[in-house]
Amino acid sequence: TTKLGTRPYEVVSVEKVLETDTSGTTSTSDNRLTLYTCVKNQRAYRWCVTAVAK
Repeated sequence: TTKLGTRPYEVVSVEKVLETDTSGTTSTSDNRLTLYTCVKNQRAYRWCVTAVAK
């Protein structure tokens, strides 16, 4: 929450990607959030979670 309020987001994809995959950080025309986090016991992979503003 900011002084401008809150903005709801909806998760649109969850993908297991290689740790070197940064395709989720490319510029888009919509308002989106991208989260990269570890995959348990799989050092070479990351979860890439993408959410777009509702």
